[in-house]
Amino acid sequence: MNAGAETDPKFIMLVESTFSLVLGTRGFVKIAESYTPRSFGNAEVEFESQGMRLLVARDRGLLEANVLPVNVSREWDPVELIMEYFGVGSVGANTLDDQATFLATQYERVFATITSEYSQYCEWRMRRFEKRFGPIHPA
Repeated sequence: MNAGAETDPKFIMLVESTFSLVLGTRGFVKIAESYTPRSFGNAEVEFESQGMRLLVARDRGLLEANVLPVNVSREWDPVELIMEYFGVGSVGANTLDDQATFLATQYERVFATITSEYSQYCEWRMRRFEKRFGPIHPA
């Protein structure tokens, strides 16, 4: 973590409390945190376990959780989007508590989705996008 960087202890405590079940049972360790009070009070805290990384962010007051396999370089997968993929709620309708509970109770399924079953999840994301915004490559 950056020495001398600003932190937001209240945000860190909120995240650690909300995600305590998954953090405590899956061996997650905090590896980074950031806080930019001049940028809408945005803050992030990142954890890593043996197989998964968890990033919880506050962006302009909105809270979201994201996951990514360890040692993989691609964009983060929003937990809310994975919840929708599993038929549990929809993006924007889940609280941070909902996301933490989902991740704690469905950890193995989430891990499989972002690793061995990633191609099916990506296909679903593409269909979801095209349904909302039209074909990516119109004929």
